[in-house]
Amino acid sequence: MKTMLLADFITTRKYLVQQCVLSVAIGLFVGIANHSALLASNMLVVMLFVMLSISLLALDEQNGWQRFRLTLPVSRKQVVMGRYVSLLGVAILSLGVCLLTAAIMLGVGSAAPGVVVVDELVEGLAGAASLIVGSAVALCLVTLLAMSISLPAMFRFGMTKATRFLPALCLLLFCIAVMLSAQYAAEVEALLNALPTWVFGPVGLALLAVAVLAIYAASCAVSVRLYESRDF
Repeated sequence: MKTMLLADFITTRKYLVQQCVLSVAIGLFVGIANHSALLASNMLVVMLFVMLSISLLALDEQNGWQRFRLTLPVSRKQVVMGRYVSLLGVAILSLGVCLLTAAIMLGVGSAAPGVVVVDELVEGLAGAASLIVGSAVALCLVTLLAMSISLPAMFRFGMTKATRFLPALCLLLFCIAVMLSAQYAAEVEALLNALPTWVFGPVGLALLAVAVLAIYAASCAVSVRLYESRDF
């Protein structure tokens, strides 16, 4: 697995730096243009995670890297597990870059409140920071959950084939969720109002993290089986 991690780092280090710098620049532009540190941080964590993940996965199908890698003394199980660890590292990196950008915007907002609004939904710098961190972590976990659903198909069919139907599947699920929420809006609102306050606090976020990581581990186990039976 160390070999996979090292290979992923070597092949993507140039893209990591470029995309991180570009994402920070876009995040600062969006945050200042819209006077919203919260909007910029939420957009940035998802955008950077998706961009880096797609770059990492797409490189596998360039120049026959997948077939070449299987000629090395690395098992298919190690290939899959190494890739899952790499993507988890990408999630952590994306979250770190997002929070760093948000910290810069909060600093600008403190010095010049008219430039970046830091208290959109709460009052005070501490409240704004807590809201930004909580929402960024939650969105990062949701994106990791989406990746958990997509990765088994990518390991089974490859990046190119999987992307033919995965966007359609995601769009279908999104449409179903929108339709159900619109049809049962009153019930959804009642359910949200009935939830205890701790669900939206640190305890709820910690439980979400445990659940997502458990699903991520299960996705890894499924991908190992699918990749071991795949023909190249």
